[in-house]
Amino acid sequence: MPLVESLEPAFLDRVVADLFPLPPDIVPPCMAATVVEAAGEMAPEVSDIEMEAILTRLKARKKAPGPDGVHARVLAVVLPHMEVSVRELYTACLRSARFPVAWKTGRLCLVRKEGRSADSSAAYRPIVLLDEAGKALEWVVASRLCRHLSAEGPDLSEAQYGFRAGRSTLDALWDLRSHTSGVVDGGGGIGSIVRYCECLQ
Repeated sequence: MPLVESLEPAFLDRVVADLFPLPPDIVPPCMAATVVEAAGEMAPEVSDIEMEAILTRLKARKKAPGPDGVHARVLAVVLPHMEVSVRELYTACLRSARFPVAWKTGRLCLVRKEGRSADSSAAYRPIVLLDEAGKALEWVVASRLCRHLSAEGPDLSEAQYGFRAGRSTLDALWDLRSHTSGVVDGGGGIGSIVRYCECLQ
């Protein structure tokens, strides 16, 4: 996997501009957090169950580390010795509605696609590696959001597969296959399948 540091700067600039084009004269929106204080409510402390789930996830991860260079398995070894500090940090982030800037920074890697010319931007697939500590906090936020939506509603659509426990792209493909098979079995042809897929958009 070629790191961006190994490419010629001018070529890298061209690849990044092609892969991440910006509309002309764009003014990015202000990203200042808007904190709405609920009537005395405070985000609950990160729980023992959440900390155990973070540790389990870290042990299972085999991906390259983010900009801090700390691999998930190293963090998994250290976490039990720093659990109180990490829990306090995550809880403080949740209660202040702040996400550390360092965890928003990623390391861009460009993966070469087979069969494409090396001097073409289309020959590279971008992957951004993030720090594991930040991804763990993101997981806490995402899991709390999913629990809240399931308990309080409106719940997520049954057609939502991303960022949900126990669901994957394979489940989405299986559902699409079963729906299209049903259309074909019901006498519809490829036109019916195309119309069905257009309705999903």
